[in-house]
Amino acid sequence: MDMPLACEAQMLKNIDAGISTDHECFTLEEALDKIEHGMKILIREGSAAKNFEALHSLISSHPNMVMLCSDDKHPDDLLEGHINLLVKRALQKGHNLFDVLQCACVNPGLHYKLDVGLLKEKQAADFIVVDSIEKFNVLQTLIDGEVVAEKGKSVLVDKVHSVINNFPARK
Repeated sequence: MDMPLACEAQMLKNIDAGISTDHECFTLEEALDKIEHGMKILIREGSAAKNFEALHSLISSHPNMVMLCSDDKHPDDLLEGHINLLVKRALQKGHNLFDVLQCACVNPGLHYKLDVGLLKEKQAADFIVVDSIEKFNVLQTLIDGEVVAEKGKSVLVDKVHSVINNFPARK
């Protein structure tokens, strides 16, 4: 499907302006056009906008150009999960485990230059432990090798901080 010239010109302007990702694609054709022009596509499943079903084939066909996104999720929906649910769905659809994990973890970390470990030598041990590849229920979350959450609950110690931006004022 050819993109109208005006749309293609605008997309190229967006890429030239530094807009390198899109989480608004609703059709595979639109996503493929944007990938062809160098944009990375975020497969989004929020509380309202959902495009996983339309775009999940990109996980296998373009794993280096795709990220998973749980944009605009209501807090109640987040209690059920977010990226882990997309990983589980992608695996149920038959996508390769390593392609799925690349889209869920590696691509976002590299694209956004996040200070997270990718399980390489001399990098932080940032990872999750799941019950099984099939169920993909997160049992533990580790940051810098330390357990920070277990069975869906934070195990971080509360820290008391001093008040910042405190200044004397008169009425």
